Amino acid sequence: MLKKINISQRGYSIYYIDRAKIFTRNSTLAFSISDSGKFKTFNIPYLNTSILMLGPSTSITNEAVRLFSANAGIVMFTGNNGVPAYGNSPLDFTVIENNSEYKPTKYAQKWINIFRDEQTKLKAAKLLLNIRIQITKEIYNSLFEAKELDLNNNSNNYIFDNFINNIQKAKNEQELLLAEGRYTKSIYTLCAQSTKIKFTRKQKDSLDPVNPLLTHSNYLCYGYAAVTLTALGIPYSFPLLHGKTRRGALVFDIADLIKDAISIPMSFYHGLNSNLNDYDFRNKVTESVEKHKLFDRLFKEIIYMCEEFGGS
Repeated sequence: MLKKINISQRGYSIYYIDRAKIFTRNSTLAFSISDSGKFKTFNIPYLNTSILMLGPSTSITNEAVRLFSANAGIVMFTGNNGVPAYGNSPLDFTVIENNSEYKPTKYAQKWINIFRDEQTKLKAAKLLLNIRIQITKEIYNSLFEAKELDLNNNSNNYIFDNFINNIQKAKNEQELLLAEGRYTKSIYTLCAQSTKIKFTRKQKDSLDPVNPLLTHSNYLCYGYAAVTLTALGIPYSFPLLHGKTRRGALVFDIADLIKDAISIPMSFYHGLNSNLNDYDFRNKVTESVEKHKLFDRLFKEIIYMCEEFGGS
């Protein structure tokens, strides 16, 4: 029998595995790899793992997918090192999520109530952006105290205060998106000035050290957002702001709660260290998410929004 996991106590682990076979063994999840012509097998602590990223030349059995997804985990098929090798959308990875017909519908119903009313949706979108600012301010203060980035100055406060004012004044979704775009550019500029890195955001073919790290860490944020929504039973296709024509649009909205706080500053900070490989960088990001309890924060904030705007 599968154990029922308290989603707020779920482990934060993200595993990236390539060139391996994943299967079940004695009711556990395991994978085997070839090493010098010999196969070695290792267990995956699936009850404490949220995201399983499968790279090239990796296979997974039907039973393994069922075991992992039934425990609120998400399986993602990706390109090398967890970053899709093609496509323009940040959701071009293939996701196998928990499709249990008996998942509670409480939060899905409340979120759909938010989505179906334009005025309620606008209020919820404004709250979402304010939560995003609050999380970012908290993390930036922490980074400053740890002397990882010089982000605690008047420029920070001006950027945050200006965005808050623009959120309050926005009369519709388009004005919110325009304000958000200007805010995000300001955050990039702030981090670039702090690290003295010349930077222009590019999704592909970038030779600077920051862009590849940004892409990599953004995908991790998308993974955290997808796991949170899946565990709460909320469909990805009911966004507040982004990607109205994309099935996974809500993932973008939720991932943005932590992208400014984690993905952007860590990509710039570690972009100064050209010797940092993808594996080490991924560990740095996930360790930071765990340190600041951001995974739990995503659950907390989404549940709060459901209760605040979703009706009884």
